[in-house]
Amino acid sequence: MENTSGTIFSKLKEDLTAYLELKLAYYKVCTLEQISRVTAALCYGLIGLFLFFFVNLFIFLAVGLYLGTLFNSLGLGFTCVAIIYLLAILLVYLRKEGIKKFIENRIISLLTEEDNTNHEKTSNS
Repeated sequence: MENTSGTIFSKLKEDLTAYLELKLAYYKVCTLEQISRVTAALCYGLIGLFLFFFVNLFIFLAVGLYLGTLFNSLGLGFTCVAIIYLLAILLVYLRKEGIKKFIENRIISLLTEEDNTNHEKTSNS
């Protein structure tokens, strides 16, 4: 009788150890997947920001040249463009809390996206 209970407990211990190891591996994979999703989103955002920067640069370069010919002074044309940039910087500075919240919420939604889909799949089943 004692031998049977000893083998049952040793088998239970082995099964529990295997279960915990599998659960740990599962959480590692989930964490890596979330990190890769956030990294991909950040890289995508940086590429978009990079392209936006250059498009914006060339558009404002053209606007500066156009205003320079319109005012017959390149310096005055580029000064107007610089004022537009300063207004944009001021706008971003004044809205920094809203921008921070938007970025935080976007990152949180990226991190919890899989959790929501897994929860919906288990709820529908």
